[in-house]
Amino acid sequence: MREHYSEPSSIKPYLMLVMKMKTSLKNLFKFGKMLYDGLVKVLVSLLLGLLMFVILLALIISKFVLLLGNLLMTQTTQSSRERD
Repeated sequence: MREHYSEPSSIKPYLMLVMKMKTSLKNLFKFGKMLYDGLVKVLVSLLLGLLMFVILLALIISKFVLLLGNLLMTQTTQSSRERD
């Protein structure tokens, strides 16, 4: 007949400590994963915002270049008309 094995009472506090450490490490891992996911979302949002800013800046610059080109073209046509 087999005897039922029971843990010595001196091991139980260590087992409780190990179990508490295990659960706290799991919670810490979940917290770290949550922080990492949040950081990725923030970085993606910042990159999209930067991309939109660059596109808007390029549109503004191109608009001013076109306006300047039109102004120069009208001035050259007016000066050529005045010569005639």
